[in-house]
Amino acid sequence: MTTVRRLGRSLRQRWYVALPLAALTLAATAAVAHTIPTEYRARAMVGLLAAHSGVQGRSGRPQYGNPFLAFGAALTDTADLLTRRLDSPTAASRLRAEGATDSYAASLAADAPGPFITLTVTGVNRAQVAASLHTLLGYTAQQLTAIQARAGVSPASMIRSFVIIAPTRPATQPARKVPAVLGVAIAGLVASVLSALLAESIAAARRARRAAAMAEPGTLARA
Repeated sequence: MTTVRRLGRSLRQRWYVALPLAALTLAATAAVAHTIPTEYRARAMVGLLAAHSGVQGRSGRPQYGNPFLAFGAALTDTADLLTRRLDSPTAASRLRAEGATDSYAASLAADAPGPFITLTVTGVNRAQVAASLHTLLGYTAQQLTAIQARAGVSPASMIRSFVIIAPTRPATQPARKVPAVLGVAIAGLVASVLSALLAESIAAARRARRAAAMAEPGTLARA
């Protein structure tokens, strides 16, 4: 409690020291908040389905009839191959050429083992992030077809893709901006308080020296 009282007294007495630093802190905090752009992030998820021929019996009749009953390791392996292809420098270059200039990531869904790919786009322009994600979705389906066509797979035997989660609306990401703004604000506040305490300590030391100097002649006279 004594420390709190001392701090309050120092701030009241040395406000002319703390106030300018507090004003500078406010200006610096506003500058950092304005300088660091707000980031937006949008996500989508696609899945892979077995080929039409993969769910047919030898006689041509449906063996399962439902491709969602035919998930297997081969589809997961294909999804892994596709994510690696999407994360390649070549894919990034082609996507930029198509207008998807924001940073993106493609990864297997961590919380759902299977042939499910999460697509994430991050940028500083909400509309551009949404457009980039739509471009990435189309490119993903295109690359899945291209990989199989290059291997000589017939259309009826090709693995297909479908959208599980439609592109989300780009949402703000405070993880980058907020820590920087808080860091500047806290550092400035601490500097303001410490400067007031330092000024008060220097003033107290001066008062003590003056008091000692004034008391010294009287002490000599009594002796």
